[in-house]
Amino acid sequence: MASEDKFAGGKGINVSRVLKRLDIENTATGFIGGFTGRFIEDVLTSEAISTNFVTVDQDTRINVKIKADEETEINGNGPEVTEAQLQELLKILSSLTADDVVVFAGSAPSSLGNAVYKQLIAATRATGAQVVCDFEGQTLIDSLEFNPQLVKPNNHELGDIFGVTLTELPEIERYAKEILAKGAQNVIISMAGDGALLVSPSGTYFRKTNQGSSEEFSWSRRFHGGRFHWETCNDRRCHRSLQMGCGLWHSNHLLR
Repeated sequence: MASEDKFAGGKGINVSRVLKRLDIENTATGFIGGFTGRFIEDVLTSEAISTNFVTVDQDTRINVKIKADEETEINGNGPEVTEAQLQELLKILSSLTADDVVVFAGSAPSSLGNAVYKQLIAATRATGAQVVCDFEGQTLIDSLEFNPQLVKPNNHELGDIFGVTLTELPEIERYAKEILAKGAQNVIISMAGDGALLVSPSGTYFRKTNQGSSEEFSWSRRFHGGRFHWETCNDRRCHRSLQMGCGLWHSNHLLR
């Protein structure tokens, strides 16, 4: 074995990391417990990331990734979450304001099931806060009734929702627009090293992932009618979403 590394990981935590690196203050929340939970809090504190977790009785799960010719994943079941602990998280979300944005990402604890996200998102939206959802399958579809500011499936997850295989940008754009029509305000389709496609009411933009500085993201390729056109993305919110979508993939790639 060439190396053995331990990371405080998970989609939500990686979002907090990237936001911090973009000088955007944020607070990581959710359920943690046991020695693994303490490890996560210690790591985030060392990275100057604020936290407001709900403590549960069992250990936060450990996911093992084995890097070889093929990657092998062994994922733990995660802790049991009681109704009282769920209510504690709902109380945190209910204290938000219209100036806040909450990113929901990954799988919910198995004791609650992904259906709990509808309850969490509803509590968040009731405060006027916006939500960003990084889900797949039915969980993503269920989130659309709350008009999320952004959803971010990858091209394979998007294809699975509609029962198709998506490889070409025109068809990826077509199905992303269906997600937009169902309630999302913006849709980013991530494609790993092949980049990301942003579909918004103002247009469709494609960005190839690269390892350059943030200044290199100042140009996007506008996609229309099967063709790309180079132009400046005048809608800074769209540009920022696309920049962060590509940045999240590249940061995750480095972390892993």
